Amino acid sequence: MGLDDYRSKTVAELSTGTRRIAELACLVALEPVLLLLDEPSSGIAQRETEALAGVLLSIKGHLDTTLVIIEHDMPLIMGLSDRIVAMDAGRVIAVGTPQEVQANPAVIESYLGITEEQNPVRVGVGPGEDGPGRRRSRVAKPT
Repeated sequence: MGLDDYRSKTVAELSTGTRRIAELACLVALEPVLLLLDEPSSGIAQRETEALAGVLLSIKGHLDTTLVIIEHDMPLIMGLSDRIVAMDAGRVIAVGTPQEVQANPAVIESYLGITEEQNPVRVGVGPGEDGPGRRRSRVAKPT
């Protein structure tokens, strides 16, 4: 799980991302058939998200464990998933492969707003909307 460098540290000394990987190691030791993860990349740095993605791919590929992940980090979830269920306001708007969901018009509208082709006037990025696929830009309607 890539934790060898931290074996002499206490969990309290680890970064949030490394703690998440340590928590996953504890769960994997139980040999689960299903892991439900709620926003595992929330609050961690991009390089830690990349490390987490590698660990999750390893779990998926080597342990015959089903992963159910609730996540807003679109690049992470697109890279991990065989099947995605996209929701908006508690309602399912698309189900399919990452490519199918990413191309779905309801997903594009819900997650990205109106496309630039429809209206090229850009409005600034809102708080917490700094990652690709995270409502990175909004397009305003002309008045």
